[in-house]
Amino acid sequence: MPRYFFHTTNGRHTPDAEGIDLANVSAAQTAAIKLAGELLKDAPDLLRETTDLKVEVMDAKAVTLFTVLVTVSHPAAAQNAAEPSAA
Repeated sequence: MPRYFFHTTNGRHTPDAEGIDLANVSAAQTAAIKLAGELLKDAPDLLRETTDLKVEVMDAKAVTLFTVLVTVSHPAAAQNAAEPSAA
């Protein structure tokens, strides 16, 4: 069974040195999505501290297979910053 490593970044990088054995890439993708959800469930204010949460999944050869990215976008704030202030 292949081993997958789940490295997280949420303002700081946390490498996964152990990894877990899973049946295939599809199972690893499901696990990565669940991990992102668990991180946000345990620390819902996490995305207030940083603009994104990233779970990067690598195989045993350190090849990145995919990345789960959760991002908070503030389009209104960006638009307001781009508008000239009224004098």
